[in-house]
Amino acid sequence: MKPQRNLPRFCDPDEFVQDEGKQNHFPTVYIRCLDCGGPAWFNISKRAGQCYTCGKVHKLHKHYKDWSDDAVVTRCDLTLPATRTRVSQAPETIHPVPLSSRALAYIESRGISQKTLLLFPVLQEVTHWGKTWLCWINVAGSYELREIFGTARAMLRGATKTYSRFDVRPGTHVVVGEGLFSVLSYAQLHAYVPDRYVVLNSTSCVPHLIRDLLTWEVEQVTLALDADKAGFSAMRELYRAFLTHNLPITVDHPRAVGKDWNDILLEEMND
Repeated sequence: MKPQRNLPRFCDPDEFVQDEGKQNHFPTVYIRCLDCGGPAWFNISKRAGQCYTCGKVHKLHKHYKDWSDDAVVTRCDLTLPATRTRVSQAPETIHPVPLSSRALAYIESRGISQKTLLLFPVLQEVTHWGKTWLCWINVAGSYELREIFGTARAMLRGATKTYSRFDVRPGTHVVVGEGLFSVLSYAQLHAYVPDRYVVLNSTSCVPHLIRDLLTWEVEQVTLALDADKAGFSAMRELYRAFLTHNLPITVDHPRAVGKDWNDILLEEMND
């Protein structure tokens, strides 16, 4: 019998949970293992770390290789020394411009129609860190960035990570999804019938939505999250929270595990 390989756990910075029992010393931070929950260390500069208990190696996804340390830090919800915090949280500014033909071609390649862009006039374009990004604003007024014709997602230094909300019209039916393209795809597939749409931007933003949604005039919620582990976990958390307030809730996720609504849109277009 072949020995079992200890394959690394690839992750995003916003998955890290601070180990409350230790003080971070940049570039090394102390987190909880994403596999066993035990204590672990992670070196931001090297993009890698390891659990002290189970030995699981943690590595950032490959697209973070080109990011600055500060850009990675802005994605982490960690306690850093005051001197480092002052430097890393000095706000960055960008100057978005209207979508170029290249950006529009990328959006079209994801199946998003011109009608959808007209109903959701939220996307702009910016060049930053040597790359071109789509950008849109979240409810904290910070920009969310997604690489054009790439896989990277980013936040500016000093930005606040939270959800985005887009209203097609005044109304009381809210759809909640994870990624921007998934939510736009859901709206397009359902003929834009629901009134309001929430893009979580990360499942880590679920508590923010639970805090805020009940202050809106809401009579119906559709949970249209991804059909994966993170999506199912977020769906259960949101369902339990909204059920306690007697809100009518519909769960509507893609039937195939591992899919989001953009996958479904592209499959229907290619049939």
